[in-house]
Amino acid sequence: MLIEIVCKIASIWDFLGKGFKSTIISIFKELKETVFQELKDSLQIMSFQMENKSKGIKIIEKNQIEILELKIIITKIKNSLEGLNKRFDFSEVSINLKLGKLRLSIFSGRRNKTNKINTVSELCQKP
Repeated sequence: MLIEIVCKIASIWDFLGKGFKSTIISIFKELKETVFQELKDSLQIMSFQMENKSKGIKIIEKNQIEILELKIIITKIKNSLEGLNKRFDFSEVSINLKLGKLRLSIFSGRRNKTNKINTVSELCQKP
C-alpha cells in the first residue's frame, strides 16, 4: 500500500511536473521577451537622448564661436573709433593752432598796415 501511494504521488508529481515545467518555461519566455523589449526601448531612448545632447552641444559650440567672432568685430570697431577720435582731436588741435597763427598774423598785420584783413571772418568773405 505504501508503494502504491508513492507510485500515485510520483505519477501525480510527474504529471504536475510536466505542466509545471511548461508553465515555468512559458513564463521565462514571456519574461525574456519583455526584458528584451524593455532593453530595446531603453536603448532607443538613450540613443535619441545622446543624439539630442550631441546636437545641443554642437549648437552651443557654434554659438560660442559666433560670440567670440562678434567680440573681435566689436573690438576692431572700438579701436577704429578710438583712432578716428584721436585723428579728430589732432585735426582740431591743428586747426586751432593754424587759426591762432592766422589771428596772430592778422593782429600783427593790423598793427603794421591798416589795409590788411582784420579778422578771420573778413578773410573768409573776400574772394
